Amino acid sequence: DIDKAFQWLESLTQGQTIQTTMPTFRVYAPEEMSKLDKECRGLLLFLEQSGILNPSNRELVIDRAMALSRDDLTLDNLKWIVLMVLFSQPDQEVAFSRMEDLVYDNTPVALH
Repeated sequence: DIDKAFQWLESLTQGQTIQTTMPTFRVYAPEEMSKLDKECRGLLLFLEQSGILNPSNRELVIDRAMALSRDDLTLDNLKWIVLMVLFSQPDQEVAFSRMEDLVYDNTPVALH
């Protein structure tokens, strides 16, 4: 399990980049739709429309989500995948900070 985790993390830096200046439209494969429910796909669309994810990072997030062995991917799991992808990519500090705010927004300030 530890080896799988390290391979998963290592593959974050080995992805090919997609360069585009035009808006993109993503059509999900049946396998992706079964793993990424409507809420997860909606989050990805929201993040791309708000400028947190670009098409290249979106594809990397989907790839990493599909590489997980678990079938019950939650919205919180996907948020953490997005954070890890943005953290691993160069020049994504602003996007990472914005995503970090979204992830930690639900965490209470004072834990008892």
